[in-house]
Amino acid sequence: MMRGLRWIALAVAAACAGLVLLAAILRQPADPSLAPAAGDALVIHVFDHGYHASMALPAKLVLDRARALGLQATPLALENFERFDWVEIGWGDENFYRNVPSASLSTMPHVLRALLLPGNASVLHIVGIVGDPRLVFTGSDGQRLAISHEGMDRMIRAMERSFRVDLQGAPTMLGPGLYGPSAFFAANGRYHLFHVCNHWLANRLADAGLPLAPVEATLSGGLMYDLRRRSVAKLP
Repeated sequence: MMRGLRWIALAVAAACAGLVLLAAILRQPADPSLAPAAGDALVIHVFDHGYHASMALPAKLVLDRARALGLQATPLALENFERFDWVEIGWGDENFYRNVPSASLSTMPHVLRALLLPGNASVLHIVGIVGDPRLVFTGSDGQRLAISHEGMDRMIRAMERSFRVDLQGAPTMLGPGLYGPSAFFAANGRYHLFHVCNHWLANRLADAGLPLAPVEATLSGGLMYDLRRRSVAKLP
């Protein structure tokens, strides 16, 4: 009995050590070439809603830059949000995101299906925000970040590729979103344990030059912790 427990303890310790090593190997530092120069910084927000993270971007700026870059899906998706100050953007499993308002014990079957079954379709969720986003998401942990104009352009280009488009290159709107003036759009990418909503967001932040920690970003709290620990882009 004691020997069996000892082997279990050793296996757990080895798994934990392996996870720590994997996390260290996969971490990427910030891209210094995309660091904002003095007076060049653009402010964005990242929010941890408990199990899911999202970002808030200046609406008109993103729309103007997407048009200037010659993109198609992003301007079409955001044209109805131009009158807002900010747009909150999140990515996730279509079934769970659209039909399950929050994670709980009763929704665990939906969570396990999204994490473990292959081929899960994904969506983008876009919300229009008036005023300071921190006053809207008062119950969420938020962090302001500074990125450069070039970093924003790279993020927008990557976000463009996240929209699933029709033959004319237009994004497919699936219906109203979860709250406020919002909408769901069909997205590219399959949702699974190794590519959850927080990974998508972490990758978009990395596109803008921020550090990336894929293992930590599996959980929204881990994403926030790494941003605050390693990113010089954080603002008060």
